[in-house]
Amino acid sequence: MRSTKNNLNSRVQLALETWSKRALAQTILLTDRVDENFAGGNLRRVETTSCGSGHSRHDLTCKVQRAIQLAAETASKWFCHVDDDTFVNFEKLEELLATMDSSKLHFIGKQSIPDGIQLHSRTGRIHFATGGAGWCLSKPLVNQLRDIDLMEEARKLGTPDDVTLGAVVGDMGVSITEVHQFHSHLEGLQWLTSPETEITLSYPPEALENGDFQRSIRYASSSDPTGLLTLSKKMMLL
Repeated sequence: MRSTKNNLNSRVQLALETWSKRALAQTILLTDRVDENFAGGNLRRVETTSCGSGHSRHDLTCKVQRAIQLAAETASKWFCHVDDDTFVNFEKLEELLATMDSSKLHFIGKQSIPDGIQLHSRTGRIHFATGGAGWCLSKPLVNQLRDIDLMEEARKLGTPDDVTLGAVVGDMGVSITEVHQFHSHLEGLQWLTSPETEITLSYPPEALENGDFQRSIRYASSSDPTGLLTLSKKMMLL
């Protein structure tokens, strides 16, 4: 999970309250700094990086690169990357990954631009998994990416972290396995009829900033503007 010090007691705290304990136990929180009052709860680990705290291409790509390096050091067969405003339905994610061969090169996610994007500096379109919905890599692909300087690639291409990763993976000959149960807040998720059957969900920034829940999932209310507290309680009863 990628975050920053300013979000530890808001977005990350909400994740600690809504993600399943099994999910948190396998989650590494990647941040630029740690608030002295922040308790990591059931997280597997909190990793402080030398990356910046901003939302710039450099700072975000820096954290993605460090996350991939950390994933390469683990024995895990899969690595999934999400932002701190994302809810992960861990059981549904496990069901998905169980259908795939982890010994092969897999890049899993959801495209926000189905036709990809075209850069003047490249031939062929770049297909990428939108970062706001989260994405997953199999361990063999993680190992191939670990020594690539993603920050330099982002600088050369002039693209954000998710587009840069899509370009690099595409150059390796690996196509995206598109999963429509991954969701970014950019979609506006109030239309989902059964949020509990999806794999990742997010919420618009205004939900936590001022309580505006109009674009949040259907369980959102003035007392739960992201809808995730209500969702997690419903899922505990399933």
